[in-house]
Amino acid sequence: MKDFFGSKAVGFYVSAASVVLSLATLLVYALYGTVGGGAQYFSPTALVLLIVSILAFCGMCIFRVTAPWASFVQAVFLFASFLVCLYSCYMYFSEVFYGGITERAFELMNKYFLFSLILYLLSVITSQVGAQMRQIKKPETTILGYAGNEWK
Repeated sequence: MKDFFGSKAVGFYVSAASVVLSLATLLVYALYGTVGGGAQYFSPTALVLLIVSILAFCGMCIFRVTAPWASFVQAVFLFASFLVCLYSCYMYFSEVFYGGITERAFELMNKYFLFSLILYLLSVITSQVGAQMRQIKKPETTILGYAGNEWK
């Protein structure tokens, strides 16, 4: 366990934060589609891709060979899920903002939908940032037996 977390760089933790945000997005988006009144604009495909992004990251991080690619795969599936979500609900935007983008239109917007959209954006942004960062720490290199400030 110590070796697992000891070998991870900052990018892994940013991507792990994206997984937590994705879990929150999953919960709120599922609530929006079931009890939140958005069944006609809900996409099960987006939900499945969201689950796949979470499982892919968790599964790929276990193995040393696939761990460097885990955050990239997560970011791809999460972005695809976000695009499918937007595709399924773009008509909702046209209905809400038919009279223009006003304060009243935002007040009438479904709160589950608005919160899930904000969580989607945050999780997509953090996953993209995590995918661009190093996932595994570089091994310490020695030059002629000298590593850092001590001789080996």
